[in-house]
Amino acid sequence: DPEYANVHGFKLSEHLDSISLTGFADDQVATAHNMEGARKIVELTQELFGRIGLEVNPRKSAGIHIEKGKLIPGELQLSDGVSITCIDETTTIKYLGCSFKEELVLSESLVDEITEGLTCLLKSPLLKKGQKLNILSQYLLPKLVYPLQAAPLNKIPKALLQKLDVSIKETVRGILEIPKCTTDGFIYTHRKYRGLGMLRLEWEAPLQHFAIA
Repeated sequence: DPEYANVHGFKLSEHLDSISLTGFADDQVATAHNMEGARKIVELTQELFGRIGLEVNPRKSAGIHIEKGKLIPGELQLSDGVSITCIDETTTIKYLGCSFKEELVLSESLVDEITEGLTCLLKSPLLKKGQKLNILSQYLLPKLVYPLQAAPLNKIPKALLQKLDVSIKETVRGILEIPKCTTDGFIYTHRKYRGLGMLRLEWEAPLQHFAIA
């Protein structure tokens, strides 16, 4: 809805669109009715953030300009001469750790990040086996839950899920120093049935879509 900002935002001035900011940590999204309103809101936001010691880096920001349901490429030109590039249909951006390209996608970079985390966890000399398994199941693997929920199911590459499943199994076996012939059931079975309760992503992707439905 192009009127979202004015309906739901906070009116600071009669000469400006209402400010509508959606934020999490240092990620901020400003919503406006048109490009001129967006420019004024971004500049006002820069000024207000500056008063509390925060900075907005326009060169690391992205604009999403939508008209009649279509992405419009171009630039949002600010008064100081700096511009914010507006994405097109081929652009991939990251927000809250997730990649978007027209729609949310499960990216290779996220897979690489998880794989690197698995390697570091396996090699850590300071953590005990139980601690490593807890970090794996409670911190590392939950990073994948939201991308699995929000990415279109038919666009989640099955090969990526299989690659991660192999890496997870190898990491678990390495942490516990158990042989490769150990059944997968031990790794995936719920803990109340004396398993380890690890995610199997090839199963988890459709289950997460059922969960949010």
